[in-house]
Amino acid sequence: MKKKILIADDEPGFAESLGQLFRIHGFDSVVVNDGERCLEAAVNEHPDLVLLDLVMPKIHGWEVAGRLCGNQATCDVPVILLTASETYAKQACDLKNVAGRVLTKPFPFDELLRIVRGLLLK
Repeated sequence: MKKKILIADDEPGFAESLGQLFRIHGFDSVVVNDGERCLEAAVNEHPDLVLLDLVMPKIHGWEVAGRLCGNQATCDVPVILLTASETYAKQACDLKNVAGRVLTKPFPFDELLRIVRGLLLK
């Protein structure tokens, strides 16, 4: 069975492009564009990993990450945070479910793919 990645980013073009790239590399992907829909999809879609932008509408990525970590249904799902802010990247390392997995935009897709494979294809 293919591993499923939930991609939550407020830039639809970027999020869809990531989703397509992951599908090309043998993963399933679900794309959402705000924090509220990310939380819903995390429970309903049962992803194996979440890519989470920090600056998003409705519910900020910080709060989404905290809620994912605090929900028994999603607390074991690894989260990779995506941000354009170096300050956010440094602060994000304190979240339990993130465990230092933060990428600052722009980043090479190959680097993200390597991290995802390392987390999911052990």
